[in-house]
Amino acid sequence: MTAFASAPGAPPPIVSAPRSAAGRPPPPHPPSPSPPSPPPPAAASRRTQAERQVLRRGRGTYPDPPPPGTVCVPGKDAPFPQGKLSPKEQLDSVIADIAAQQALKVPPPGTEVPPPPLVSPPPPPPPPPSATVLQGREGDVVDDSGLSLADTDAAADAAAPPAACAKCGVSTAAGQLDDGGGLCSLCYAAIYLVGSGRGLVAAPAGEQEVSPQGEFMAPSSTGVDTPVVATGGLAASSGDGGSGGGDNMVGADPAILAAMAAAATAVRGPTPPPPPAVPGGWRLAASDRSRATVNPIRNLVQGIGGSPNPEKELLDLSVGDPTVYGNLRVPDEVLDAAVSILRGRQHNGYAPSFGLLAAREAVAARYTTAAAPLTPEDVVMTVGTSGALELAIGAVANAGQSVLMARPGFPLFRTLAEGMGVRVATYDLLPDARWEVDLDSLAAAVDDTTAAIIVNNPSNPCGSVYSAAHLAAIAAVASAARLPIIADEVYAGMAFEGVPWTPLSSVSGDVPVLTVGGLSKQSVVPGWRCGWLLLHDAGGVLTASGVRAGVRALTTRMMAPHRPTQALVSTLLSNAPVIVGARRDLLRTLADHAAFAVSALSGVPGLTVLPAEGSMYVMVRVDCAALGLADDSAFVAALRSEESVFVLPGACFDAPGYVRLVFCAPRGVLSEAFARMRAFCVRRVAGGVRGGGG
Repeated sequence: MTAFASAPGAPPPIVSAPRSAAGRPPPPHPPSPSPPSPPPPAAASRRTQAERQVLRRGRGTYPDPPPPGTVCVPGKDAPFPQGKLSPKEQLDSVIADIAAQQALKVPPPGTEVPPPPLVSPPPPPPPPPSATVLQGREGDVVDDSGLSLADTDAAADAAAPPAACAKCGVSTAAGQLDDGGGLCSLCYAAIYLVGSGRGLVAAPAGEQEVSPQGEFMAPSSTGVDTPVVATGGLAASSGDGGSGGGDNMVGADPAILAAMAAAATAVRGPTPPPPPAVPGGWRLAASDRSRATVNPIRNLVQGIGGSPNPEKELLDLSVGDPTVYGNLRVPDEVLDAAVSILRGRQHNGYAPSFGLLAAREAVAARYTTAAAPLTPEDVVMTVGTSGALELAIGAVANAGQSVLMARPGFPLFRTLAEGMGVRVATYDLLPDARWEVDLDSLAAAVDDTTAAIIVNNPSNPCGSVYSAAHLAAIAAVASAARLPIIADEVYAGMAFEGVPWTPLSSVSGDVPVLTVGGLSKQSVVPGWRCGWLLLHDAGGVLTASGVRAGVRALTTRMMAPHRPTQALVSTLLSNAPVIVGARRDLLRTLADHAAFAVSALSGVPGLTVLPAEGSMYVMVRVDCAALGLADDSAFVAALRSEESVFVLPGACFDAPGYVRLVFCAPRGVLSEAFARMRAFCVRRVAGGVRGGGG
């Protein structure tokens, strides 16, 4: 904690240095250059952030105005004395500090102090013409000129010319720009004050945490659905420097608060509605994180309403689970090995949190390349590929930052990121260019909050496979932005005949790549929940940045995946004849089904199939107007209701006007499903609404 002098002759206040990479980074923008102007008078020079922190935290009560140069403190003792404090002492200090600044009276330690209201203080009475104008409060620092903190800041602000906000470029009064980054209030809010699960946090750019004792909510004061958390002038965390951001919020213009909260809402969406009251007075409510978690696919599949046509068997082409119909199977030899492992009783205990060495060796051997070599130390075993994604995003992004994902894209990226308070921005894919990345869109999507770019290849939901040249072009954008890439390669190697597959790390150049993968699709065992995260540490960036160590640390939160499954990884990734044969048969079946989807749906009115080159999916463009339907979700609901065929709407993947088909089912199931889809569309175009055709 920051210590302050509390008696004459004591050493000067200790001011903590600005927070480093261990906390929220300082504002990225340098202050915008402004035309040279005469400096303000010495008495009106603007204080630094560190000086303002000391002055604001030092306010206190005195019977008479203090002599020039005095740093005031609440009561007899400094609010945060030298040495360690117990939690109760810390709470008492916080309460005393709030009371000193808001009521100018320090109660005995332990006295409960109600939080001050978010209202503007009444204006001071006009001074006599000959009197010195003192806009500060009793207890403010008084300098040699007899002016308070508020006086000198106001004088400096008035003397400074307007300057452009470093982000939006709007001309703003110099005193209204953030000291450290030259940002106007709205840009500051959009970048730094958004990210708390509770909404807008009144804290300086160098702060992340907010003392619970210093918070008070005022969701109704702004008229929008993002609550404001003000800190009442407290520094937001003990032990770190920076100005007391709450002074900029308590007593602020409600219109400004409303605008800042609206900016927060626009950036991260509305705050979930409050949970219902619990009968019996229980102090219990679902967390904001749980109420804000949305997985579009799971929610649709597990909670879809309405009934399929009872006269027809439901044909499910919605979920990417290759085991649903039982036609794609793991070899019996693998099951025999699993039984042997279980009966051996050698893998019933905990594994290292980052995975068994034998499993990591097998993964490294399978995916190492000359351009991007891997060792077991570069591999972390995870609970499925989704666990690897969560680990990768959590290791590189803080709440309030953002990651980029493709549009269309797999919605789990958003589900995982937003559950951590990480925003998601999108870049476009080009459907008529084999779903390649629109590189201009990707470059334009990068901003100062971007922490990483997510690239999915082969693609879910598009079924595309990128060339080495295109992957290198994507990496060039990341390199120019100095950003890492999270490569989702759970379908690694699942490209159809004649379509080469290239791991992104092999053409990424100097870009660090965190690659995620797993057994679920290529080994047809999604329920075994075994995945991995590969650290391709180009130039040692992941190590120097602390990300490598951070990944290891995060694994201790969840431990490693199922240990017996880890013991099978070396078998499932081996080149044993039975494993190689199973891989070959899987790819041959999927390629045949992908081609059949194109031929069977060719010429169907209202539908256009975009051929797949890999994975297990194909996207179909739907002319909803021609079919008399409102959108792709209406298409899915009507197709299920009338023909008992279930596919996913493009809305799940941020691709309105499309549906996604999974072609893992047996050829006979696909044939029947595609025939029903044809009959449905023909009937719709002809003007019918419902029929039994099949």
